[in-house]
Amino acid sequence: TGRLEIRSATIEKLIEAMTHEKYGDLGVRPSVIMTYNSFTTPHDFLTKIFDRFQVPIPMNMSKREREYFIEEKQKRIQLKVISLLKYWFQEQVCDFCSDKTLRELFENKMHEIKSCYQHGSILKPLNRSLIEFQLKVEGFDIAVENDIPREPTILPRKVFTLSDLRQTGIYFLSPVEVARQLSLLDFSVFRKIKPYECLRHAWTRSDRLQRAPHLVAISNRFNKLARWTSTCILVNRKKSDAFQRAEYFIRLITECLKLNNINSAYAIYSGMSCTPVYRLNKTIFKQLSRDTARQWKSIGELFALENNRMRLRSRQRSLPSPAIPALAIFQNDLLHTEEGMADKRTNGCINFSKCQQLAKTIERIRHYTQKPYPFLKVGSIYDFFSDIKHLSHLNEDELYECSYCLEKPPQF
Repeated sequence: TGRLEIRSATIEKLIEAMTHEKYGDLGVRPSVIMTYNSFTTPHDFLTKIFDRFQVPIPMNMSKREREYFIEEKQKRIQLKVISLLKYWFQEQVCDFCSDKTLRELFENKMHEIKSCYQHGSILKPLNRSLIEFQLKVEGFDIAVENDIPREPTILPRKVFTLSDLRQTGIYFLSPVEVARQLSLLDFSVFRKIKPYECLRHAWTRSDRLQRAPHLVAISNRFNKLARWTSTCILVNRKKSDAFQRAEYFIRLITECLKLNNINSAYAIYSGMSCTPVYRLNKTIFKQLSRDTARQWKSIGELFALENNRMRLRSRQRSLPSPAIPALAIFQNDLLHTEEGMADKRTNGCINFSKCQQLAKTIERIRHYTQKPYPFLKVGSIYDFFSDIKHLSHLNEDELYECSYCLEKPPQF
């Protein structure tokens, strides 16, 4: 017989499938934990899980039947419930760390079970505060980051400060080191994205800063980095500066791609491919060396929009961790699933096929954060890019004005 597939179910039936006394969880657990916010609240979900723990013993059983029921059904279900709760803590401890009332509900339910159930002792694996879970997770992250070998920085001999970078720019720095600092910065935000931020168009709503703070932060950084790139190339209105800076940014894109930082590479490319910059064929693109022109062509092919960004999708599918993908790809996929599949089936039950599809996309996002980048933070460079409000930018009209100073607009 083939593997049983759940296409629709109530919340209670999903919890039952994950805690059945005889069968495994049918591959349901990861999808449910990642997407439960799309069909219920954390408090309701936790309450129903603890309700499942309460397995009443049927009346009028003989002593042997009672003992068999306790050993073969009650205890097995309760152990599966404990396993489910541990999995929830391990995979999404943030749900509890950020919600004091959810922690209190958990502790109250634990107290009820201990006082009412003869076999409440089997809860010992969970008999620790959720704050300890938070410290365990944070401690693990710190340990991992401290244990990995660090690559030496590539910096000029002359000491420079954040103020120097804001006054003179980054162009005297190695593109390799700048790409490293961009990757560290992007990764620090990207790894904090929570599954619930990816559900129900959270990043598009009016309260998106509360519902999807890290997705919004990544998006804002992308847009700011793109506009800053355009501004840097055009702002001085000098052909030599425009060419040299464009050439620098092409090298920077190449280094970001080597580090699997697709996000920053795509943002810088977007800044260079906007019309005010892209139209400067004589000033910039015809002046590129053969090798640099070949790099620029390859970059353009990677980020081409044809066939639903087929090349970019293919590149991202094969990326190892650590990496920062172009989140627009995943956001489009999430929107397609949300809008193309109903929340519920015609029987009124949760459309679990939709939950599985959403979970598959979310899991791909989480895959890239399994390992941290092995680089040392260079404070001045890191801080220069971390405060996006201080990255200078021109508005669109100003960009066109600068562009026309470099190359006159076509005459009709």
